[in-house]
Amino acid sequence: MRKNLWCRSLAVVGLGTLSWSSACKSDPTAPADDPAASPPSLLSVGSPGKDEDPSVLLLPSGRVLVAWFSDRAGSGDIYVAGTDDRQSFTAPVQVTDNPFGNFYPNLFLDSKGTIHLVWFEWVQLSVGQIRHSTSLDGTTWTPEEAVTTLFLVDDWVPTITESADGTLLVYFVESKREFPSTINRIYVAAKPPSASEWETAVPVPGVNTPQQHNHLPFASRIGGDVALVWVRHDTANAVPWSPPIPKSDLFFATSPDGRSFGNAQQVTRENGVVANLFPAIYTRHDGSQWILWLQAGAKPTKVLELPVAGLGQYPSAVVEASWLPDGYSHRVTRTAEPGQYLGAWVQGPEGSQEIYWRTVTR
Repeated sequence: MRKNLWCRSLAVVGLGTLSWSSACKSDPTAPADDPAASPPSLLSVGSPGKDEDPSVLLLPSGRVLVAWFSDRAGSGDIYVAGTDDRQSFTAPVQVTDNPFGNFYPNLFLDSKGTIHLVWFEWVQLSVGQIRHSTSLDGTTWTPEEAVTTLFLVDDWVPTITESADGTLLVYFVESKREFPSTINRIYVAAKPPSASEWETAVPVPGVNTPQQHNHLPFASRIGGDVALVWVRHDTANAVPWSPPIPKSDLFFATSPDGRSFGNAQQVTRENGVVANLFPAIYTRHDGSQWILWLQAGAKPTKVLELPVAGLGQYPSAVVEASWLPDGYSHRVTRTAEPGQYLGAWVQGPEGSQEIYWRTVTR
């Protein structure tokens, strides 16, 4: 049986990566629990320090890209590697090259076939902005551009998608823009197809609440709408992953233009101090969209999935993604192989976390 113990604590460390210190980590190279899953494989080969924050993306060619943060070269940079056969990955390409800390990449393929990458760049602890780069092949990337430029704020944990009219939308978290308030709010910066610069970021209507933190957004296109899933928790702690771990729930909303959301729906409903963290949305081979997240706290830590079409059926419609081992920041994409999915996650003790991956057919 999979070792799945709640014996970790999340903390913001170093220059700001989301780190999970493990006192009792399970073995990531242990035999697969699911007979349809490949053994876990190390992606961050040759890195002596931290590797975190994976993002996964399937390209039309069938190649799967994984982007992540690594401090192997110094203060922290974004790397991207790809696989065509789901057996091995190419050598990682270093996207960023500056003296700052670059964290939490998020990949996105737009309707014209351009690959987008956003991340946050810290010039010092808790002071940073959102950056953006594009690529046509996942190997050669344009010089970074600034999505946000406001000075002495802390714009971080971005996610990117586009609306039906082709407007790029970057959602991120910020707590300093409305001083003296320190509530975490989700902001959006937009870039219409004809624009050369990003519009000034604004709080997202319908998502934020005045006396609760809203954090860890993940955006996706579902049909003609923009979908957003995020974490909401009380003010006992500034972030939902740092001790003492607060009770947190997932919320979900859609918008036709991605600028204003209505009727935010509470997804998870648990008794006790249960943390619901690191949500993501991915598309299955049948075209259905699923929310994937980590649930920890009063129960054993689990990676859970719920179809977007079944949000009102929580918890009966929830299934455990048991093929994904212990860890955090799990991300999943379908592959070009019918019925196959590739997952990536973070695992390992504080200071030497690694990125692992595996596939499953179902």
